[in-house]
Amino acid sequence: MTADEFVKIVRIGSEKLRVDEIIINTGGQELHGKGMLRISRERIELEVTISEGEALPEFHTGIYTKRDSWRLSGLVEDQLQFKCEHVGPVGNRKFSWPGGITRCTFNLHPIDLIPTGWDSITRKARNEALAEHAKNNPQLPTVKQPVPEEVSEDDVSFYATLLEYPLFATKWGNEIKGETENFEFILTKEKADSDLQVALHSKKNYHSAGEKEDWVKFDSFMHALAFASGIHAWPYRRQYWRSGQKITDRVTSADKLKKTLHAPFTEKMAFNARTGSLKWDFNDAIQKAAAFFEMNSQ
Repeated sequence: MTADEFVKIVRIGSEKLRVDEIIINTGGQELHGKGMLRISRERIELEVTISEGEALPEFHTGIYTKRDSWRLSGLVEDQLQFKCEHVGPVGNRKFSWPGGITRCTFNLHPIDLIPTGWDSITRKARNEALAEHAKNNPQLPTVKQPVPEEVSEDDVSFYATLLEYPLFATKWGNEIKGETENFEFILTKEKADSDLQVALHSKKNYHSAGEKEDWVKFDSFMHALAFASGIHAWPYRRQYWRSGQKITDRVTSADKLKKTLHAPFTEKMAFNARTGSLKWDFNDAIQKAAAFFEMNSQ
């Protein structure tokens, strides 16, 4: 099973998948087991059967914070590795008598799929590997990795998928292009009930201070999109690439997105019915909103 195949299952929202090699790190001990991943539109749950001879820590009442979270990893259908960095330290526990606690169900939100193969290394490393392969196999044709003409030094990209996002701008086409201070964006939606595909590519002069800064800029863009449309812009898949290497492939359940009637730009306000053109500058609104949200100002 590939990451794309797993995401298609999440998009459908009704499936059960076998999970092996489960490791639960509670901070004080490491537990092992196997189980079943239950996928629905509302949530992704993992039912774990703890290995014989091991036991979950005792349940304690009180207030739990992010510091108390457990970490969990596993292998889906013998192929797809995943991890979850923030797992609730309680779970829905099931008892068996007299053996004690043997099963526990955890809500995984989000799941990080582990990049493998070519996706897991940088563009430079790929080119070096291809060059070495060509050197050792001169009889084979040379294979070169395409590199975009205009990329930043770090070449940062984000890709996100939003469930059936009703972006009214698709009325004049299935693609919207624009830019913020540091990124160029493309919004793609094939038809009215299709998912919205978001792509952000860093400009040539963009030099990031690291992953944290890159994510701040991505989140600011998504907040700006939500502000302009009046609909939560929470993707069920987010991919983060840097220097040609996939760093993060994060998946959540593909739940319906909430919206408000108090959007600043309604469909009626946006379009001139006679000409079919926009009455306001969508890109300008996104630019200003993204810059505001990036400041993280109360």
